Amino acid sequence: MHSSDGVVVEGIDNCPIKFAKCCSPLPGDEIVGFVTRGFGVSIHKRDCANARESMRHPENADRWVRAYWDDEARENYKATLDIVCMDRPNLVSDVALALGDMRVPIYSLTARAAEQGRARMSVTVGITNTEHLNSVVARLKKVKDVVSVTRN
Repeated sequence: MHSSDGVVVEGIDNCPIKFAKCCSPLPGDEIVGFVTRGFGVSIHKRDCANARESMRHPENADRWVRAYWDDEARENYKATLDIVCMDRPNLVSDVALALGDMRVPIYSLTARAAEQGRARMSVTVGITNTEHLNSVVARLKKVKDVVSVTRN
């Protein structure tokens, strides 16, 4: 079994892999694969609502395959974090600096004012696994005026 994009799919070698946008699995998450029509295997978190719903349908049963992370994989995976903060000047730069200090690549960052003097940010970052994600979330929670950080 060879891994493709850091994932080993049981019984299938070197097939195209894509990560489901509905649950954006990261190394450390329990995962499962779905053999798509036309494009290889779609990887979902095992507890993804879409995956669980699909598994209930008998016609899909044989299209779900065991998948797991290759321990050798050292790639960046994209994770989107939703950040709620008390709005203030320099908030965006403080969040970006915190990520920069951790050498975390930023793929996108949007920020907007919200109700009751708050601000909301959505930041997509490069993460190696769930442990790395947890340390990034912990660091962001230490930024002044950050109220909450949740994985999208």
